[in-house]
Amino acid sequence: MFWGFVLVFIYASLSASRAAVNHDACRTVGDGSKHWRVYPPEWVCGHGGIEITRPN
Repeated sequence: MFWGFVLVFIYASLSASRAAVNHDACRTVGDGSKHWRVYPPEWVCGHGGIEITRPN
């Protein structure tokens, strides 16, 4: 249980830092809209909701 919490905390911290650093990555593409992809954690330019992984 403890190690699960540690892993979730590390993942959440890394995701939050990537979101903060790249918050304006889609400003020059289209209308600047973006949505979040959970794995790998990153902004995806374009309309949509939260994605779990990259589509195949």
